[in-house]
Amino acid sequence: MPFTPREEQQQVLAYSGGTMGISAVPGSGKTFTLSALAADLVEKLISNAGDREPDQEVLIVTFSNAAALNFSTRIAAFLAERGLLPGIGYKVCTLHSMALDIIRGHTQQLGIQDDFTVLDDIGSDVLMRRAVDLWMASDERETFDRVVNPNLKGETQDEKYREKWRDDVTDITRNIISQAKDYHITPEELRKNIELTDDRFIRPLLEMVCDIYGYYQTQLRNYPAMDFADLMFYAYQLLSGDAPYLAYLQHRWPYILEDEAQDSSRIQEEVLRLLTAKTGNWVRVGDPNQAINETFTTASPEFLRSFRKTAQFPVDLKTAGRSQRSILAQANRLIQYVAKAHPNPNCRNGLSEPYISLTRPNDKQGNPPDDPSRIVYDPILYSTREEVDVISRLAVRHAQEHPNETIAILTPSNEYGKDFVNRLEDFPIEVVEVLKSTKKARASADVLAAVLDWLSLPLNRKYCLNLFRILYSEREKGEFFLTKEDQEKAAGVLESMEHPEDFFYPLTDDALQNLLRDWGLDELLTQTLFRFRYFLRRWLDARFLPIDQLILLIGQDLFSTSEDLCCTGQIGIILAQVVRMNPELNLSSMAAEVRKIASNANLYAGLRGSDSQFDPNDYPGKIVVTTYHKAKGLEWDQVFLTSCNNYDFPDGVEAQYVNRRYKPRYVRDNLDLQAELLQALKAVSLPELGLQYRRGDGSREAWLDSVRERLRLLYVGITRAKKGLYVSFNSGRYGSTTEANVVTKLRQMWMHRQ
Repeated sequence: MPFTPREEQQQVLAYSGGTMGISAVPGSGKTFTLSALAADLVEKLISNAGDREPDQEVLIVTFSNAAALNFSTRIAAFLAERGLLPGIGYKVCTLHSMALDIIRGHTQQLGIQDDFTVLDDIGSDVLMRRAVDLWMASDERETFDRVVNPNLKGETQDEKYREKWRDDVTDITRNIISQAKDYHITPEELRKNIELTDDRFIRPLLEMVCDIYGYYQTQLRNYPAMDFADLMFYAYQLLSGDAPYLAYLQHRWPYILEDEAQDSSRIQEEVLRLLTAKTGNWVRVGDPNQAINETFTTASPEFLRSFRKTAQFPVDLKTAGRSQRSILAQANRLIQYVAKAHPNPNCRNGLSEPYISLTRPNDKQGNPPDDPSRIVYDPILYSTREEVDVISRLAVRHAQEHPNETIAILTPSNEYGKDFVNRLEDFPIEVVEVLKSTKKARASADVLAAVLDWLSLPLNRKYCLNLFRILYSEREKGEFFLTKEDQEKAAGVLESMEHPEDFFYPLTDDALQNLLRDWGLDELLTQTLFRFRYFLRRWLDARFLPIDQLILLIGQDLFSTSEDLCCTGQIGIILAQVVRMNPELNLSSMAAEVRKIASNANLYAGLRGSDSQFDPNDYPGKIVVTTYHKAKGLEWDQVFLTSCNNYDFPDGVEAQYVNRRYKPRYVRDNLDLQAELLQALKAVSLPELGLQYRRGDGSREAWLDSVRERLRLLYVGITRAKKGLYVSFNSGRYGSTTEANVVTKLRQMWMHRQ
């Protein structure tokens, strides 16, 4: 269908240079508009080059690889319509890919070897944990004792230190180091800046971060490698210190178009500002109301808001044809309520105008017909189990009654999403799982990890029995499995052996068969145990293979589908990388790594399943289960918003502060350790702001940031729906939560609408 721009989109397409800040509501066609603008500018560059191939490019940067591919495809289509060759005169990439492009070939100026590797999250986590271990060996629990809640019993404190402290320090320090790099602060500079604070609580924690940061960067240099935060850090360092190279890039990229700018960070903005300083040609597109990544990254919507205030051409793309009128009314009422009547005035900037406008009657991409009956706010307080059951049944019924519609169940967490996936398996309906990991990846990982656990201690009876039960339980319909009764019979044989090794060595086949006959096992169980014994012996003989080869061999023995084998191969490759970085890992530790890899399957192409280049339109009549966060950028005909309670969507009132989301929860005075460190880091790293660290302020501001972000998350959830919206809530894990105040207000306004 030819692209016919609306009036406000024409304002964007009229751009010829300067700074432009675009606020684009959900469904406003920003990708089409930005792609069309890119094609216009590319055509201009090609025309200016005459018969020569242009030595300049329009640079389009975005947030994810999927978005970059989407832009590339659409820009190529626009250029093809004009008779121009795709791929010439423009570059589409993520911000991190842009930074890598800037760094390549100039690493010597940075003191980095040319053959450096960019580590993924798994690789950087290995180095971070090693850095934490080095610090803990010298700290000898001193820092933990400073911060732990003194009201906890001694044995409880010991338990927290033993089971939680290392992981918590790793998670917190990783985020603080990323923020330090966003401020372009090195470990050495941070150590000097620590002198600016004398608070006895925060200073040892800053010193902890500084020590771990130093250990971590030393490992990266020795590898040699960079993490994702390093890419922008070094790109900024290079551009700000090499004027000729900066001038070359400014010429190469005379126009920069930035998508998803609400998710930009300080250093990303600074890099783009350097690149556009000469031409001033910078277009930033985003929606501050969809900034839902603040809690997990260094991003902030305030950078886009500030840019729009000074931009030469501020534009609002506020007309959207995605949703029916009644759904848009929910989104607009949410904005209005938050901005004007939220119970905490400090949260009223969580959402802001513009409101979403309906398309005009002659719009070729108009709104679906209005149907108020398809907006449902369920007033019943369910338990989590009841909500899973009720919503699953409703979604199945909707799929049966509307087989041509797309359907999604949105959950606040991956764990809650798994509950829906498990419940929906009881119905004759296809379920598409778009969570942090897929059930397929988790199931394959569980099997592989159980084998590695056993190989780490082959004489451990518990590991052997656990492996047997996992292998011969029903994992997927159509696969061979034993009934519970048969499993217990076979397990009885294994448990009866005085020495577990007698099962696989040196017991002969005849001796084993006689033993099984004495137990009165039928032919099926006999053959199953013989096959299990064959696998154990085969894997024991192969245990000295390189880990990726061992994983592949186990997978080939146990799996038959291409999806399982692909998943196994990918796990083996990733695990081999982890082992190369940490050669001391034993098989038991490798088993834990396998489970961790599977739990982060969305990071790896071979493990993503349906999540890779996901298009909801490919799944009509099927039920997609995903999180509110992963739903961003997608749309479905019918959407079920779950768990809309006052824990997952808090009101920001004082009574909720103590029970807020934060960790570790064993720290004194209900302090959020990460938030306190972030506030202190900002104070010592950016003295020009005139900030001072005050204990507790960081925790409270982090709480308010979380409340504001959750309001935006609800807005994102509502605006995923095109035709139908069903909102429900539950009493939470402990039965103590109720309907979110903001949802109650929306329900009441909808019930009393004129």
